[in-house]
Amino acid sequence: MSRWSIVRIILLVWLPAVVVGAESGESGSRKCIEWRFDTDGDFHGWVAAGHIADAQVKDGALVGRSIDWDPILLGPVFEIPAKDMQRLEVEMKTSKAGPVQIFWTETLEGKYGGFGEKKTCGFEARAGDEFRVYRVDPFWHAAGKIIRLRIDPPGDAAFAIRSIRIVDGGAGPASEAKSWKFDAASLGWLGWRNAAQPIVRDGCLQVTAEAKSP
Repeated sequence: MSRWSIVRIILLVWLPAVVVGAESGESGSRKCIEWRFDTDGDFHGWVAAGHIADAQVKDGALVGRSIDWDPILLGPVFEIPAKDMQRLEVEMKTSKAGPVQIFWTETLEGKYGGFGEKKTCGFEARAGDEFRVYRVDPFWHAAGKIIRLRIDPPGDAAFAIRSIRIVDGGAGPASEAKSWKFDAASLGWLGWRNAAQPIVRDGCLQVTAEAKSP
């Protein structure tokens, strides 16, 4: 294995928590559940639950304005098995850069309807007029199941969300190989921890990631 192949594999292990992409999905990923806001007026059960003004679905997106310190979008109740290789993807744009916090729960019981600071993940959204896909790994498999999401967009900003989805990357088929030479194919190596799917170029396995602290 070449020196550059070794370097690329190390990057795959130590990738940051979030990757931003221009496309809305990744090869090899299976959608578990998805909400696409492509019908005017159809929120698909999502509700502006606090500190969000002018919420509506139009022009292919759920749009609104965060007007105070704790904007909340509350999702509908559903149920899927929680798995370790699952990934949350949010396709959105915002007028102001800032943190987007995502809460998840396996129960509706409790003071905050099952939500809590120990059941959360998130990403840093970029400001701009272009929709971007933000991907984050929640590592929620210990919960057993997921039944609701909550998304807190950046504060004091206009936002538009085109889609929200949970995808299952899967672990791929088992391999007994103990070494790999990347001449033409990725040989079963997968992008994980929000990495783009790897490609082989010039005899190296290459992975692309964008984040605040790569």
